[in-house]
Amino acid sequence: MQKSQSLEPILVKNPYTNQHINVAPLFEYLHKQSSPTPPSIDQISNVLETAIRFIAIDCRFENADPNDISNTFYQLYTLRDAFAKVKEC
Repeated sequence: MQKSQSLEPILVKNPYTNQHINVAPLFEYLHKQSSPTPPSIDQISNVLETAIRFIAIDCRFENADPNDISNTFYQLYTLRDAFAKVKEC
């Protein structure tokens, strides 16, 4: 796939909103991150783990609100757990 090309929409029905969402960008991201190994949903969990570790190591931000840091960790852990539950068949 060339840079100027993007995937055709891949629509998945959201059971909570009853609307379709385009998940093609997710697969495009996985493809771009895949070298040298084949793309995998697990890679997203790994990226989130890396982000969590980085923030935990360097959360000494001058103007950081402890609540914002806590909320950020919560959101990242929630995303990580959600992607960990996604399995390819």
